Amino acid sequence: MNRVLIAGCSFAGIFNRNAELRWVTPGIISQQSELLPDINTERFQFFGDDAAGNRAIAARVKNQLPKDKYDHVVVMWTGINRVDVPMERKAHAKMPNKYRYVSVLENWVWYFSGGMGGSWQYDSDCPDIVKSQFRDQYLHQTFRSATDIALAAILETQEFLDFRKINYTMCFIYDIHQSYDDVVDKVTNTRQRYMGFDRWPQWLALEHCLGKVDTTSSLYNMINWNKFTVPIPPYEYCLERNMLQIDEFHPTSSGMVEWFDTQLGLNITS
Repeated sequence: MNRVLIAGCSFAGIFNRNAELRWVTPGIISQQSELLPDINTERFQFFGDDAAGNRAIAARVKNQLPKDKYDHVVVMWTGINRVDVPMERKAHAKMPNKYRYVSVLENWVWYFSGGMGGSWQYDSDCPDIVKSQFRDQYLHQTFRSATDIALAAILETQEFLDFRKINYTMCFIYDIHQSYDDVVDKVTNTRQRYMGFDRWPQWLALEHCLGKVDTTSSLYNMINWNKFTVPIPPYEYCLERNMLQIDEFHPTSSGMVEWFDTQLGLNITS
C-alpha cells in the first residue's frame, strides 16, 4: 500500500494542526498541548474537517480523488446525526465569513455544525442564514431521517469508489450501535442548550459527539459492511487506554497513531 487518502472529521484532522490541541468542552479553555508526531505525508494524506458531518465527508472524498492518485482510501465516518449545509460559492462570497467550520470544494462551500450542540450554537461568526438552516434541520430531524441521510452518503461513496476500482476501508469514529445514554452530559453540556423548545429528544442528547444508527432503515442492508473491518473504533480504543484529550472524546495524536497501527495496520509515521 503506497499512497493513502484518509478523510473524516476532527479525528482525521488531528494531524492537520500544529502543536495545540484545541478540543475541549465548550466554554472551557484548555492549556493541554502535545507535540504532533512526524507523519509520513508522502504516503498518507489527511483531509479532516473539524465539525464536519457525513455528507461533507462524502463530498470531500469525491472532490479529492480526481486531483491525485491514491492506492487506498480510508474514510472515517462521523456522528450519525450531524448536519451540514452546502452553499454555492457565489452566495458564500456575499456573506461575512469569519466562521471557520467551513470547507470550499470547487463551486460549493460546506458549512459544518459539529452536531446539534456543536459550534454553530455558540459561535457568533456563524451566518444567521446558515444557523437558521441548521436549527430547522435539527428540529425536524428524526431517528430514521438522520440514519437515512448518513447511510445514503456512505452508499454513494462506496458506489463511487467501487466504480473507479479503488481499494478502500471504512469505519465510524465510534460504535454506532451503542446509544451512550449513560455518558450524556459527560462530554458535552448538550442538555443545557436550547433551540426554542425545552428539551431535545433523548436520542439527540449526546448528538454533538455521537448518534445511534437505526438498523431498521432500508439503506442499512444496502451498505457493504465488509468494508468496515476495523475491530475497535478510535473513540472506544482510546477511551479504554486513557488516550483521550481533556474533552474526554477526541483522541490524542499519539492515541490516533497507535490506533492506525494496531487497528488498520498503517504505520503513518514511516
